[in-house]
Amino acid sequence: MIKITCVRFRGETVAHTHISHVGGPAGGGWLMPTSQAMRTIESGTNEFYMAGEDGGRVKIEIEQGSRRKHLRAKRGDAWCDDLLNLPVCES
Repeated sequence: MIKITCVRFRGETVAHTHISHVGGPAGGGWLMPTSQAMRTIESGTNEFYMAGEDGGRVKIEIEQGSRRKHLRAKRGDAWCDDLLNLPVCES
């Protein structure tokens, strides 16, 4: 599993903001477009997670929205917006 520790956003307003990239610290830092991350999830190549408030892992999955697919954190059976609270990737 690959740990996500930061995100990049695309959008002019909060209502239209979405995550365009995810990133992490492994091997000196990495950055990946969300479209690529979703392809690797769908192909079974990678699984992603982020650290939860309790120190446990929160799985990152693909949610089918009304207009498009997107990455979203999931705790148990419930979707959550934890990815939106990660810091912005610098690299």
